[in-house]
Amino acid sequence: MRRIFLFLLFISSYCAQGQEVTIITYPNGAPQYLITHTGDTILKNVCLSVFGDTIYTWDTRTATFTDYPITGMYLLPTEYDTFKKQLLTRHAIDKKQIDITTLSPPSPRKNEWNLMYEYFFKRCPDHKIIVRQGPFTVVTGYRNNIQDGLYQKYYKDTMVVQGQYKNGSRSGIWTYHAYTFYPYEDKEVADLYGKSFSLYYGIIPGMILAIFILLFGIQAAGSNNYYLIYFYVVILLSCIALYIRLDVIYDRQNIWIRETIPAIWFSLWHCMMLQAAVNLFLSRKLKTPVFLNMVCILVGLAFSFFILFFKHLNF
Repeated sequence: MRRIFLFLLFISSYCAQGQEVTIITYPNGAPQYLITHTGDTILKNVCLSVFGDTIYTWDTRTATFTDYPITGMYLLPTEYDTFKKQLLTRHAIDKKQIDITTLSPPSPRKNEWNLMYEYFFKRCPDHKIIVRQGPFTVVTGYRNNIQDGLYQKYYKDTMVVQGQYKNGSRSGIWTYHAYTFYPYEDKEVADLYGKSFSLYYGIIPGMILAIFILLFGIQAAGSNNYYLIYFYVVILLSCIALYIRLDVIYDRQNIWIRETIPAIWFSLWHCMMLQAAVNLFLSRKLKTPVFLNMVCILVGLAFSFFILFFKHLNF
């Protein structure tokens, strides 16, 4: 880092003292950095590829880092596949709009230029990162170089995702708006028991189903014959839901598969276990087979723990 300042001091000797100066460097014969500085203080830096396209740019005056990645970070798989070719060619900077003083002193060594990326984050631990990828723009805040604060994602200048991070993890309620690559309006509860849950497609349908099953069970408990049929139907539906839950192929962008199927299984399966436990305590009144209730509880717990530990985080 000291070499960077010495280099800039050497550059500034060519320029008026205290004046903001933008220099362009030519390591290996191609533009790599456009540096705006005053004296020995770096204000802005633009990193260019050997083809003159922008890789990233930062400005310490606004504590903003703008990145132009080609790896598809923050993009859904279909989004990246659609714009992959476009991302491979970065947006070139409009050099006509920059006041450039071209100087040709000896260029610093490569390892010194590698420090230019880290310089911004050391100077501005609290900053905003803007990621531009084709028609997508992501804006997210950092505090002490840890992702913290508002997160927004735009598609063609229309906001499609809004949420927040806290100490590097998603938190609170996230809002999703329907657009070409994700046709669902939704709100999501983030970081709940290590996973995010959809409010519209997961939590609310699951709660409605559980309430309906329990109310219907209370109604059917007035007749032993009806209650036994009801209990068998709940077991059958729970087994069907379990089979679908374990067999269906996970699709991150299909919210019905990602959220609704697990929610329906969870409600049916745990209502079955709850009713089996109640049946054991009220076996004389409800007259359900004790062995069947024990099987429902034990098998229910076994599959619940299996999904919790082996299927929960990836589905």
